[in-house]
Amino acid sequence: MKHVVAVVVALALASCHHDDGATTEPQDSPKAGTTPVAYLLDAGKELHLNAEQTKKLKDLDVVLAKDLEPLDARLHDVLHPGFRNPRRDPPPDVKGRIDDAKRLSKERAARVDNALHRALDELDAAQRPAAVKVLGKHDIDIDDESAEAPNDAEGSGSGSGSGSAE
Repeated sequence: MKHVVAVVVALALASCHHDDGATTEPQDSPKAGTTPVAYLLDAGKELHLNAEQTKKLKDLDVVLAKDLEPLDARLHDVLHPGFRNPRRDPPPDVKGRIDDAKRLSKERAARVDNALHRALDELDAAQRPAAVKVLGKHDIDIDDESAEAPNDAEGSGSGSGSGSAE
């Protein structure tokens, strides 16, 4: 009888273990924090960040992570609504969920983009191109005009209609 119980317990424990070693997080997730700002912190030596810049970027990372948390939770709820009993529950509003997911994704991207621009504003003109390259290595494209031409912002407004059509 003891052997039967031991076998049952062993089978129960073996069937409960589902860890196949795979993670759900991306392989190149940032080490310093949870947001793309952390990529800049991870590359601190390459960017030659000083102590004040590092502190400001860490603060931005924390604020952005707290800002994204409710958005990510809502996005998860929209994409994974949970159990639905087809006999009792009404059919899901798929188009509405898709629209909500698009809206939440755009809002999330805008907040991340805003935080990355604020992070780049904390860097010196010489550090910005390297920071844009670091972000590019992680497939984060940012259109930072000051990274390519730090002094062009002052001179571009002095012409009267310099031929740019909008």
